[in-house]
Amino acid sequence: MLLNVAAVAGLICIVLVVLSVVFHISLIMFKTGSMTPTIPQGSVAVVREVPASHIAVGDIVTVDRDGQLPITHRVTSVEGSGSARTITMKGDANDYPDPAPYTVTHVRTVLWSIPALANVIVWMSNPLVLGGLTIGASVLVTWAFWPRGEAKPRRSTRSRSGRHAHMTAIAVTVLVGGLGLAVGPTSAAHADQKRVTHGEYITLTTIGDDEAMTSLSPGVPVTWQIGVDVNAPSAGDAIIDLTTHGDLNLDVSIRACTFQWVESTCPGNEVSVADVGEFTGDQTGVELLAMPTSEQRWLLFTVTLPADAHGTMTADVRVKANGETVSDSTEASTLPRTGTNIWLAIGLAIGAILIGLLIAGIAAQGRRSS
Repeated sequence: MLLNVAAVAGLICIVLVVLSVVFHISLIMFKTGSMTPTIPQGSVAVVREVPASHIAVGDIVTVDRDGQLPITHRVTSVEGSGSARTITMKGDANDYPDPAPYTVTHVRTVLWSIPALANVIVWMSNPLVLGGLTIGASVLVTWAFWPRGEAKPRRSTRSRSGRHAHMTAIAVTVLVGGLGLAVGPTSAAHADQKRVTHGEYITLTTIGDDEAMTSLSPGVPVTWQIGVDVNAPSAGDAIIDLTTHGDLNLDVSIRACTFQWVESTCPGNEVSVADVGEFTGDQTGVELLAMPTSEQRWLLFTVTLPADAHGTMTADVRVKANGETVSDSTEASTLPRTGTNIWLAIGLAIGAILIGLLIAGIAAQGRRSS
């Protein structure tokens, strides 16, 4: 009975992956509560890729962003024709719309969501859990195909035994394949991404590892830096301040340099920054430093997750100069990045099935020989 249930569960996983490839359906995890109460933090949503021409005001869609994690908000306006559309979006829980419109040729629209399922996926992605599932599947395979001594079994019994062995083989291999698809690993490659935000006078350059920031581990520091360049028509000072919000507290150190940081080394002159030792959810407009508009500043943030901390934090760095304000935000989270490597998962499933079939063939040959 247990094998039958496991086989059905694994088969469902495989069918879902096939449907996802054919119909462009995938899962996304919500690391923040910007869509609360419609989609709470920690939810998992089923999304389907559609062309931009299908977008309508009021849709909840996921938009991919270069060098950043995708964003999922509600559409507030749609403009354009042909294959591309320019849309604006706003999170249901946010006071303000997203800072800039998005020009897209396709998006992923949310079909439905399940609250709190992201926590289960995080648990299933734990290496200890994956190891336990693998060992359990191996035990099932060994139990199913371990040679059993039978004294001159009747033909009908042998036939039933053979059918049972092959059904068990199918059950176990589908189970192992389903597990591989259900908890396929996320991409482990970490690399710094660079994005540039332009204003009329202010340019912000952000360099950091988004994957590492959204997969924080206790005691492991992660860095990112923001470069500020102001091309103002008149001399003066630019003010750089910080606002954080979320339910995750982080230890942080902030340093500033007149040139871009080379790892943790300032190749120019290091300048003083306000003493901020922690990111919490109640920091608003904390002034970090004032800089002459004729110079550059590069801020290096080093954040560390305290032990047993869980949640999400968003840090907004804002620069004000000559009547203009430009900002950029960085998200920190204990949840892994959305999405799985489907083709790797399919490969694991096929490999598990082939191994199961090989074991079945060896077991069947052993029974015939006896």
